[in-house]
Amino acid sequence: MPQGISNSPLVPALQRISAWVLDRPPLPELLGQCCDRRRPTPIGLELREALRAHGHGTSELLEWHWDHRLGRAEGWLWQEGVVQHFRWCRRDGRLVVQAQLRCTERATLQLLA
Repeated sequence: MPQGISNSPLVPALQRISAWVLDRPPLPELLGQCCDRRRPTPIGLELREALRAHGHGTSELLEWHWDHRLGRAEGWLWQEGVVQHFRWCRRDGRLVVQAQLRCTERATLQLLA
């Protein structure tokens, strides 16, 4: 401690304080792909690796978001003409994929004038 403070009556009181509480506003709820502001890339990489490990390596991520409270990602995949909804739990690696819409080509699109 600095010399002038060592004889101060505040020293014993300061030594008994075990924690400081700072009055800070709570952070806003974290949603979307940028939800984990410190680690957005690792979550996306882990998600893509989980998709590959479960046989969805050729799928395209259309949209996804991260729920930091539940520790899971949820969104939409496109794979071989099928739009699929997925839910991936980061903690245990569980991936649930459900086909939602099958797109097939019957005829080429034509521009109507």
